[in-house]
Amino acid sequence: MAKRERIARYTADEVKTKVTMGESRTDWQRVDTTTASDIDRQAQEDEVSDEWSADAVIAGIPPQKTPVNIRLDQDIIDFFKDFGPGYQTRINSVLRSFVEHRRAKS
Repeated sequence: MAKRERIARYTADEVKTKVTMGESRTDWQRVDTTTASDIDRQAQEDEVSDEWSADAVIAGIPPQKTPVNIRLDQDIIDFFKDFGPGYQTRINSVLRSFVEHRRAKS
């Protein structure tokens, strides 16, 4: 049996129509009665583990990169390409992490 798709796709106009017709599933009464102090309290109660940010990428202006030719084993290339577009950036991140780790030791 085929798995039923649960993803619904709408155009921006369809979403606007649904909202104006009251088809939103958002609890607007709850949203309207939530105060800034409620939000602050909820943010303080929300515990975030160290693992959550372990894979975080710091956004900013990246340093200029130098084009190079490098020979890598095919399984290494396949591993990084399996994650999709941006495999060269991921390889660069792994190399940067290695370099920073080694620099911290010395």
